[in-house]
Amino acid sequence: MKIVYSLVLTLSLFGQDAAIAAMNTSDMLKPGEKQIGVFSPLRYSLNQSSEISTHPLFDLIIPNLRFKKRWIQSSTLGFASEHYFSYPSLLLNTIARDGSGGILPANTRVPQILSWHNSVIASTKITDLWLSARLSLHTPIGAKAEQMPTIDLPFVYQRTSAYHYLYSMSAGLELDGRIQTRWRYIVDIHYFYLNNPEHHQAVEQKTSLVYELTPTISIFFAYIFTAGHYPFGIDMRYFPFIDVIWRWQ
Repeated sequence: MKIVYSLVLTLSLFGQDAAIAAMNTSDMLKPGEKQIGVFSPLRYSLNQSSEISTHPLFDLIIPNLRFKKRWIQSSTLGFASEHYFSYPSLLLNTIARDGSGGILPANTRVPQILSWHNSVIASTKITDLWLSARLSLHTPIGAKAEQMPTIDLPFVYQRTSAYHYLYSMSAGLELDGRIQTRWRYIVDIHYFYLNNPEHHQAVEQKTSLVYELTPTISIFFAYIFTAGHYPFGIDMRYFPFIDVIWRWQ
């Protein structure tokens, strides 16, 4: 049950970051194109070099918005930046209760938190593969460690530790290639540096097989694995996942 809570909270707090169809490359949608998944965010292309996205499933409990800007793009090279804002205090207050659904103590004082993520992404083409590198900095505003206990769950802790320790950083690599006409694969790995006194760390690895059912519908079959050294000990978790993505003009 803990792993289910972890994934639900991860999708809620950082749904765009944790989604199966994560946007870890410098690639963009075509101008005017839109995309959404069951668990993945709604993306909308503003023009050839910029797009916005939000997770409508969670907007009522955690307002969120991401802006992505492509600065360089050629047939073999791309460079982009992403800037993600969310307001997690509403959700954190929801899970601060006794009984079912309670993760934090009922008397938790949740501060007003504005969560900022800024990332740079570089992609390069190697034969028929795209290799992307991502570097991210999480710097929330308004969080105070003494006002709220940590959320000691895998997947979640590495994404919320910055609420208590000013910032956290992550770095990742993603490989995207094609197996057959309708089949693609995406393999990525991310390392999290947690700025707590013990300098704990975590690693996540995700592999997806993508079946392009039609030109506008894709099915993602995936697993997510995480391992970390946390304040609550060493923890390793594995979880299979599926998502369906729709794309239209």
